[in-house]
This record gives sequence, structure tokens and C-alpha cells, in this order.
Amino acid sequence: MTKRIRQDSFLYLLVLLPFIFLALNPARAEIVIDGELNETEWQQAETFEDFVVTRPFSLDAPTYKTKVFIYSDLKGVYVGFVNQQPVET
Repeated sequence: MTKRIRQDSFLYLLVLLPFIFLALNPARAEIVIDGELNETEWQQAETFEDFVVTRPFSLDAPTYKTKVFIYSDLKGVYVGFVNQQPVET
């Protein structure tokens, strides 16, 4: 039961995040969708790095790190990822 509540709470948070960031970040972004996160807006973005393994539901630290950037303005919500993965995979 507790695991299901945690999963549901996480999903609700994901749904609400864009609205929260839009309210906190009303400026206009100049983000270009080019696969690089080098615009100044990404430096102001909210970041998330503390992920856990949920399949199987172990809450262990993941093998490879992921960093998520979320930025919003009046045009929309921008999400960027930096993922670690071995070259051979």
C-alpha cells in the first residue's frame, strides 16, 4: 500500500511541475532545440538528480546517472536531460 501511495504521489508531482515552473518563471526563453543545453535559461532551470530504481521497485540508486532540467516561460515548458551511458551500449 505504501509503495502505491509513493508512486501515485510521484505521478501527481510530475503532472503539477509544469504549472509550478510556469508560475515561477514568467520570462521568455530563447531555447533552441538542438540537442545542447548551452542557453542561459538552462542555468536557471530546476534540476533533478536523485532518482531511484522503480522497476523492480527497489529504491536503489541507478547504475547510470541522469540529470533533468525543467524550465518554463509563457511559451511553454522545456525539459532537458543529461544521461550517462557507456558507449558500447
